[in-house]
Amino acid sequence: MNTDRASIRTGLTYAAWGYLFLHVNVNIGSISILPDFVGDLMLICAINYLSAMRRDLALLKPLLTLMAVWHGIQWLPVLGDHVNIPFLDILFYAVAIYFHFQFFTDMAALAADLQPPEAHLDRTMLHFRTLYALLYTAWHLLQYGNPILMRYREVLAWVMIGGTILWVLVAIALMVSLFSLRNAVCDAPAEQTLELPPKE
Repeated sequence: MNTDRASIRTGLTYAAWGYLFLHVNVNIGSISILPDFVGDLMLICAINYLSAMRRDLALLKPLLTLMAVWHGIQWLPVLGDHVNIPFLDILFYAVAIYFHFQFFTDMAALAADLQPPEAHLDRTMLHFRTLYALLYTAWHLLQYGNPILMRYREVLAWVMIGGTILWVLVAIALMVSLFSLRNAVCDAPAEQTLELPPKE
């Protein structure tokens, strides 16, 4: 399979910036100027560019589209304040955990094909992917809590703050790994292409 390096670089750039929008929140009043749904749309663009090398990435697009719709509804001031359905929240948290885990599984496989021989971006991505999924799961389980946990509300608050900071740092590490992979691809001549079999 003949794959254009420019397309790979573009796809990785979209993916990295998509994660920035998903994990950095800047508000003007009650409106986020870095809304999550924009990050979802960037990741959809990334999948469009990269699915030629990793075909199973395309299977994630329907999930990501649902996430973009949900995040868009939550972002709109007219609707977001009135959409509070715990079941849907939990469902979309589960969808998000699955998506991020599988997405970085594919990104690690892509890194194994593209990185220089001395690099270990694939292993780095897999380690941070697993830590990200564990922290994401733990954070949302603690957020909903239970009567036993509520007895230790002050301790729980500090645990959630610490966990949130660590989770964001891990997300930043994943974003940096995507930029590092893009830069590794950029080091090759622009006209060079990759001859790789499509991945299932």
